[in-house]
Amino acid sequence: MTTTVLVPLDGSDKDERALPAAVALADLAGGDLHLIRVLDTPIDSLSPRGQGLGVADAVREIRSDMEESVRGIADRLMADTGRPVTAEIAEGFDVARVLVNRATERGTEL
Repeated sequence: MTTTVLVPLDGSDKDERALPAAVALADLAGGDLHLIRVLDTPIDSLSPRGQGLGVADAVREIRSDMEESVRGIADRLMADTGRPVTAEIAEGFDVARVLVNRATERGTEL
């Protein structure tokens, strides 16, 4: 089984500083990278009033931008390293809990 390194991203400049460390860890472990970013305003949690005011559309646009960004980072890392890189956007109010749950569900080792 291949080792997976879960790499949480938040869209800040810190992401670019953390990625080389994640790649180095994956190199040491002979593993794959899985990038994850958490949208902390789940679309299905919006009230009917919020949906009626266009909030759902705004959240969908934010999610789309996140997906594009994370996918771009994954594509760049694959090209730079030749290593398999997967990516996802997860949703949940408690970002830390979402990350722990996704790591557990995926059987992530690092």
